[in-house]
Amino acid sequence: MALGRCLQGKSVMVIDDEASVTRLIYDTLQWHGANIKVANSGSEAYEHLRSERYDLIICGRLFPGLTGHSLYRLLESWMPAMNHRFLFITSDVLSARTWQFFSQAGVQFLRKPFRIQDLLEAVERLFSRIQPQGS
Repeated sequence: MALGRCLQGKSVMVIDDEASVTRLIYDTLQWHGANIKVANSGSEAYEHLRSERYDLIICGRLFPGLTGHSLYRLLESWMPAMNHRFLFITSDVLSARTWQFFSQAGVQFLRKPFRIQDLLEAVERLFSRIQPQGS
């Protein structure tokens, strides 16, 4: 599947408290045709997710307040189809707790800092594994 085709018209929520990270992801995926919404906290993202559906959620794991892990668990309880639409971005890949969460949840992740090519490949892999919304 060509990346341009897999992102064309897709809605993506990007959640992270690092503005440089969200800007990089926003610019990259928008250039490939995705519609992007950015949230700088888990609470802000939660409000958007309550009213809008997204094809993909790219989410940091650790930030103040409602963390990425907590947001994932919240969505898992009331929107289970979203759990395969998460791509975590984190610099905390060495802790046992992080590895346990990723392996139990079965979610993909990218280690910060990442290359644009790594981001694009991870997004393409994720879209090749999930069913279209409503299926």
